[in-house]
Amino acid sequence: QMKRRTRFSSLLNIISPLAICLALSATCFAMAAPRREVESVWDYPRPAVLVPCTGDELRVVFNGVEIGKTTNGYRALETSHPPTYYIPLEDIQTQYLQEIPGAASHCEWKGRAKYYDLVVNGKTSSRAVWHYPNPTTKVVPQAHGWKDFGSGSATGLGGSFGPIANMVSFYASKVDECYVNGERVVAQQGDYYGGWITSWISDGGRGIKGGPGTQGW
Repeated sequence: QMKRRTRFSSLLNIISPLAICLALSATCFAMAAPRREVESVWDYPRPAVLVPCTGDELRVVFNGVEIGKTTNGYRALETSHPPTYYIPLEDIQTQYLQEIPGAASHCEWKGRAKYYDLVVNGKTSSRAVWHYPNPTTKVVPQAHGWKDFGSGSATGLGGSFGPIANMVSFYASKVDECYVNGERVVAQQGDYYGGWITSWISDGGRGIKGGPGTQGW
């Protein structure tokens, strides 16, 4: 019995320091993990702007296939909207994109967009992807007419969106999963704007554009 107690005590002497080390490691990791600064969509500017994602990893998954993954993306920011993310075509499995003939829309900031279906192993998501092949590259100094313009100004149409000419964006609502730095995003309401909402995106206490009754925001 004495031998058993001795062995048990020896085992505790090994386990206790190990448990302490693991606990301290977890605490240090939590303290070292960077916290994202909260961004209010109402602080974003009009005219809309394009900014690099500064190393954020973007991922898109549909029907069990990773369609795109990059750390070289961009995001477009506009008052009242969550960011829309753009992934370089070179980081996309473009064989799954099928252009829709004649499908197009016009954005006052970026220009004319065309649309693609996403077709993966027999499963199709219609108009899941859009692309600005010839985006606007300058701002025209005239009133844009929007009441809210955050950190922007009351004038200016168009913008410097040249970098997204070789990039595409995905509706989070029309694929299975979208991620920013490992965090699964929530889709912006509605099926037109296509913003991605993450934990550091705030509605500023006023809401986020996209839902019913927000068209004029």
